[in-house]
Amino acid sequence: MQVKEIMHKGIDSIAPDCSVSRAARLMKRRNIGMLPICEKGVLLGVLTDRDIVTRIVATGADANRRTVASAMTGKPVCAYQEAELGAATRRMEEKRIRRIPVVDRHERLVGMLSIDDLTRRGAGRDLVAEVLESAAARHA
Repeated sequence: MQVKEIMHKGIDSIAPDCSVSRAARLMKRRNIGMLPICEKGVLLGVLTDRDIVTRIVATGADANRRTVASAMTGKPVCAYQEAELGAATRRMEEKRIRRIPVVDRHERLVGMLSIDDLTRRGAGRDLVAEVLESAAARHA
């Protein structure tokens, strides 16, 4: 099975020159913990709720004045839409992450693969458990 068969499509993204506060509002409204940062459809990085806390809130920076580019994590771990699902989930397990942006061969964002996608689409329980255990170990 390929990643594109179970990934979530229609992903919100934001431009790198937007304010962090605007990104945070979008994350709150959509109830998401990670927002892809794109320019002309090309994935540049991701902004996580943790990025906002550690790079903006904890430093006392003004989220209305700081841009997403100044707080994002560049060069995110990605999966290609044509990749086999097993390869993508091994990557998630190795990097200890719960979600991964999916790109096409031109690095354009086409979707997101998350633990929720794996469980909804009936991926093996052992596989989901392994990814979850690795992600939990990262945050322990």
